[in-house]
Parts: sequence; structure tokens; C-alpha cells
Amino acid sequence: MRLPPLLFVSLIPLIAHAEQLNVTPYRPTISNPAELSALRHLEVEFGAQSNQTGMQVERNSLPFLLKYPFADQWGLLVGGEAWIKSRNPDETIYGFGNTSILLKHYYPINPTLAVGFEAGAVLPSARPSLGQGRTDYLADLIVSQDNFRLAD
Repeated sequence: MRLPPLLFVSLIPLIAHAEQLNVTPYRPTISNPAELSALRHLEVEFGAQSNQTGMQVERNSLPFLLKYPFADQWGLLVGGEAWIKSRNPDETIYGFGNTSILLKHYYPINPTLAVGFEAGAVLPSARPSLGQGRTDYLADLIVSQDNFRLAD
């Protein structure tokens, strides 16, 4: 059975409100919240970055982050640079960047305060000239305070 176009368009608001998911943006230079994204939903962040445009060494990349909360207080983060272009006066190099894999634990203390802990590694998946060439291990403790929470 085919739905008439007008009927289909009128059903879109009902479909859109069927399940409301929360998005938790990770902006490493601005914020990295303790909270996780919606449980068992893959969230993808993708961007573009240009460093030192017009300088002697120029680097452009397409960073990404995949976030997957697999339990109430646990999530997996996989990120990196999907593409890099590094240019200096002698050469231009293209390729994939390093890959980070993090396990994240979220612990809410009260409605406006939470802590998070991330541990993982940055894997040398890039060419030596584009990445660090070794595995780096990292751990982060995150404290998130929401001072702007509206009363329910």
C-alpha cells in the first residue's frame, strides 16, 4: 500500500518525536563532558581542521569520533583523523591519522555534578611522517558541573 505524499508528510512529526535521543558533543578544546551519549546508540562526530594556513608547514585534517555507550555507565570512544594533508616547501604528504581507543566510565554524583574517567591508547595507524610512530597511553579524570540546569 502506498501512502499519498500529503499523508506521509503529515506523519513525519509523529515519527520524529517517537524517541528523543540526547547528543553529548565532545569538543576537546572546549569541553569533554563526563556524561555519555544515548545508551546503545552509535554517535558520530566529524569535522575539519586547518592548522597554520599559509605558513611554511601546513596541516589539514578531517577528525572524527565514534561514541558507543554499551552499558549505563560505560562507553567506548574511537577517534582519529580520517584524512591528513601535510605540506611543507619540500613535499606534500597525504594519509590516514593515528587512531585513539578509549574506555569511558561515567559516575553521576548528583543531578548537576558528575565525574568521568577515560583510559586508552593512541595507536600509530598513521604513516611515520603524519603521526607519532609509537603507541601512547592516556588517562583522563573529568569533572562536569552543570550550573545552568533548569528546574523540572
